[in-house]
Amino acid sequence: MDKEKKILHIEDDIENRRLVRHIIEEKGYHYNYAENGLKGLRLAEEIKPDLILVDIVLPDLQGFEITTYLKNLPELSGANIIAVTGHTDAETRSLSKAAGCDDFIAKPFDIESFSKKLDLWLSEKIISKEEPSLQLLQKYNTQLVSKLISKITDLEELNKNLRELNKSISKSKKELEIYNDRLLYLNRLTNFFHEHKNPAELLQLLPTKIVESFPVLRCVFYGVYSNKSLLKPFSYALIKEEYPDPPDINIEPELLDYLADSNNLMFIKNIADETNSQILKLSKGLESKAFILARLTSSNDDVITEISQTEDSIVRKERKHIPDDIIIFIEPKSQRYLFSLYEKRIIDSFLQTIKNIFENSILFDYLMALYKEREEEAIRDGLTKIYNLS
Repeated sequence: MDKEKKILHIEDDIENRRLVRHIIEEKGYHYNYAENGLKGLRLAEEIKPDLILVDIVLPDLQGFEITTYLKNLPELSGANIIAVTGHTDAETRSLSKAAGCDDFIAKPFDIESFSKKLDLWLSEKIISKEEPSLQLLQKYNTQLVSKLISKITDLEELNKNLRELNKSISKSKKELEIYNDRLLYLNRLTNFFHEHKNPAELLQLLPTKIVESFPVLRCVFYGVYSNKSLLKPFSYALIKEEYPDPPDINIEPELLDYLADSNNLMFIKNIADETNSQILKLSKGLESKAFILARLTSSNDDVITEISQTEDSIVRKERKHIPDDIIIFIEPKSQRYLFSLYEKRIIDSFLQTIKNIFENSILFDYLMALYKEREEEAIRDGLTKIYNLS
């Protein structure tokens, strides 16, 4: 008996593998195993076993398919392939023959019988006297074709999903590139705004820069006037000259509270989904069904009062040309623009930055006016306005 002979066991059940391994190694043969069909095919080509035990039912390939493939490998022409299955019916036995199996053994094993058959299967090539009928061969071929069609269908679906995934990845990549380009541009734009210390000048520049930076049709900066009941255009930019000048819009003070509850930034993607009467009034007045609203404020009374220590300071006179509140209206080119996750993040970041720059410019403007006032007080008499001689 040649104890160097190798046996390959293709079986997914660990308990069956453990039993077969024990029997094979007790007899001194080399035991090799694979837990699925694909690994079994690869291992068979690699180690070229003298005997192959293949379970009929496996998680990927069927034992019949594995046998058909291995039987067509010239290097394995001398190896017997034994079908192992829990089914003992005549049809399963015949189908295993049709697939090319040299013999058949049922589970659970009779250990003594199995041990004796091992020696037989390893000692000589089995020549089967039982030829499968044409009907069984046709049935077996039909099963193979059906399995092949099923696999092709699965692959087509997988390829379809992969194509969709690639489209999604390409789209995300493109959006990310746009996102990064926007961030770089907005960073430069922020630096540009930092150079403009005058808040009125800043408010005049902002609408045009927003229209240049985003896919926007209109951008209007509304000043809040008349005890917070009227919006009047302070500055604006239109992408088309045929757009009419923005109208004045009557509002209720509750609009500012409503905006404040949304962190002073609202994305109105579809006005049909909105119920707030003030937002609906804005939509009607501006003839827009999708827009962004944001709020800037120049109200730093507490800070300014603390610094100036006077209520009728020249600082307060200088600020009269700037509204206490600015409502920013931005209308995108279409409903699909500016409402993606990337765009929302960019706009949110941009407007927050502008808000900080604007508030700082207001404070800087107040401080400069206060400095001039204090400087004037130092060199002139407060009542006569005559220069002090001392």
